[in-house]
Amino acid sequence: MNQATSIFGALYRRKHVILIVMLCSVSTGFLLTKAFPPDYVVGAQILVPQHPLGLSVNSENGNIPSGPLLPEQREGELIGIVAMLRSNAVLELIIKDVPGVNPKVLKKNVRGDITKDGLVEFRAWGRTPEEAVLIANSAVKAFSVVLERMSKTVLESNLATFSANEGIAWSRVEESSNQLTQYLSELGTADYSAEVAAWLEERARLESSRFQLEMNYQEAKVQRPVIERALADRPEFIVSQQQMSLPGFYADALTQVTRLSSELAVARMRFTEAHPEVLRLLLEVDLARTRAEEQGQLVLSSSISSQDRQFVSLATRLVDMDILEAGYVAQRNAFEARKIELDGKLAQVPGYMQQIQVLQAKYRELRSIAELISTRKSEMKLHLDHGLAFSLIDASALASTDHAAQLPTQSGVIMFTSLGGLMAGIFIALASATIARMRATRPY
Repeated sequence: MNQATSIFGALYRRKHVILIVMLCSVSTGFLLTKAFPPDYVVGAQILVPQHPLGLSVNSENGNIPSGPLLPEQREGELIGIVAMLRSNAVLELIIKDVPGVNPKVLKKNVRGDITKDGLVEFRAWGRTPEEAVLIANSAVKAFSVVLERMSKTVLESNLATFSANEGIAWSRVEESSNQLTQYLSELGTADYSAEVAAWLEERARLESSRFQLEMNYQEAKVQRPVIERALADRPEFIVSQQQMSLPGFYADALTQVTRLSSELAVARMRFTEAHPEVLRLLLEVDLARTRAEEQGQLVLSSSISSQDRQFVSLATRLVDMDILEAGYVAQRNAFEARKIELDGKLAQVPGYMQQIQVLQAKYRELRSIAELISTRKSEMKLHLDHGLAFSLIDASALASTDHAAQLPTQSGVIMFTSLGGLMAGIFIALASATIARMRATRPY
């Protein structure tokens, strides 16, 4: 507490020293602001595409020190842009647009960098706001020109390279296609996968047919005794149609009845019922009718015999069994031979398919490279033919005198010199108090 009181007391006793030093510092700062006019600083921005054509570490490797590989393409492009910002090509164009300024001073008074938003920003210093604005806007325009010039140069170089390699790439694709076609022709098919699928399907059908043949053969062996017994117990022919007719004398009897009936009718017209002629005719008619009734029964006149359908069906089934048994061994051997042939072809499928897949993968890879080269060539030709912009300059992002900031400001200089003079005065006051105290304690 006594030490703090003694310090404040020493400062209070030497307050005039502090004030004098502070006033001298402020006066010096004020005089410096009058003797040396302040600078003005402004900023101007330009938009560069996310992936500028042909601009990367590879195109700016002469301006970048060697080191480890960059983690991503965008970072390499950003470093390429930074190298371009600090290159002499941009500075030379700025010097042409801003005459009368020392190139060394100009190089020191303009700085370019990339903002967090990905915009390229130039900050320029000048003696006047107009000079700073001119330098900043000239830097933006110079960077745009250099970017377009470099991008066009790289595009033209890459376009020439792609044009030279495009024919080679497509010739390799054609060569690979011919190799694949020749290999497939040696295998005897244009689509080996479809051929293998057909073989598998045929083998499955063979297995099914062979199984069905075996089932039919075993079934025939079991059914043969039953069918043979059924055929032995059943006649081959049966009566299928009979025709009945009346006997010939029955027709004579009917004729006699008709004749006697006619005579009886004539007699009745001539005689009475009691006349002997009428009675005789009545008796003869009755006798004739009785004989006709007795002889009027149908008799078998003809019959037709045919084969029994069930007998024929059983006999046909038996013949089919004989045919099946006769051809069983031949069919089974044919199935086995074809199965062995298909198994031999299928056994070679893995090796052939592996070679086909290798050739197809090679063909797809070469075709992808050729298509990529053609696509990149078309893109570059489009950029060069139509003059697409490699950067975007927005008028609102350019520098203007309204946004020029003064460095340093007069108020800032006075505040800084006031604070510095105050600190220097306090230091001098404390130093003088310490010296006085030391003399008082040790005069010699």
